[in-house]
Amino acid sequence: HLEYTEQWRRILENRRNKAQKILDAIPNVSCPLPPAGFSFWLDVSRLGSSDEIVAYLVEHAQVGVGPGHWFGINCDGYLRVMFACYKDDETVYEACRRIAAALKKFQGLA
Repeated sequence: HLEYTEQWRRILENRRNKAQKILDAIPNVSCPLPPAGFSFWLDVSRLGSSDEIVAYLVEHAQVGVGPGHWFGINCDGYLRVMFACYKDDETVYEACRRIAAALKKFQGLA
């Protein structure tokens, strides 16, 4: 069991690191590297409200993310982006690339 757990820890750590670099490179968006957990807390507050950005991403990137206000009264302007709920890495990277492209377009940068 320990070998299996360690294998998945390494997979998820690598996935987290690569996906975070994609998201943190988006202009006017911040995505700190989470020290633990299975999701990113993406700061999009400079772009608009969580609901506005979530709706835009669903329509223009075909991805679903959680609006920050679901997680607390002071969390509008943030998005929860899961990276550990997929079997393969490429699905996560593709979703992050779609988010990045859509948010650049949203800002008129693409």
